Amino acid sequence: MKIGQRWPEDEMHKWGSYFGLVPKPIRDLASEIKNSGVGIIDINPGPLHKGCDKMMAFLINSAQEATDLQLCLDTPNPKAIETGLTVCTKKPIINGFSLEPHKMEKILPLAVESEAGRDSRIPATPGR
Repeated sequence: MKIGQRWPEDEMHKWGSYFGLVPKPIRDLASEIKNSGVGIIDINPGPLHKGCDKMMAFLINSAQEATDLQLCLDTPNPKAIETGLTVCTKKPIINGFSLEPHKMEKILPLAVESEAGRDSRIPATPGR
């Protein structure tokens, strides 16, 4: 879900007031996605710099109010991924990851520590 719409002050919800966003459109979209039969929702906050952790938390909280589907955190921003991992009620999948060394150094440890997207049918170590 990419969010770029700005909302008038009188429509701001407490979670989205920092960004001028309200959660209702996100909740509606998450419900629509769930009703279509999809099993995972991709949360893509776009290219964030300042406030990336707050925006990721807003998007995840809004989507989780409407559905219990697994979420896919789609951003190359390590701070946003870290926040997303703490806010998700179900173990998410990390997407938006690349093999660029500076991204691997920050995102890969988060994925390993949280076991994000880890399939329990696949052994954590070889030979198990």
